[in-house]
Amino acid sequence: MTERATSLDRKDDNLTNKEKHLNKKNKVFLIEQKTLMHVKSN
Repeated sequence: MTERATSLDRKDDNLTNKEKHLNKKNKVFLIEQKTLMHVKSN
């Protein structure tokens, strides 16, 4: 029972790490888009 729980926790950790990485990429992408829009509007 405990082993299964820890392996599930590990899977969750892997998912959150992937999500964190994706969120970073998305934030960078959004910032780039905002700057592009800002440059175009000026």
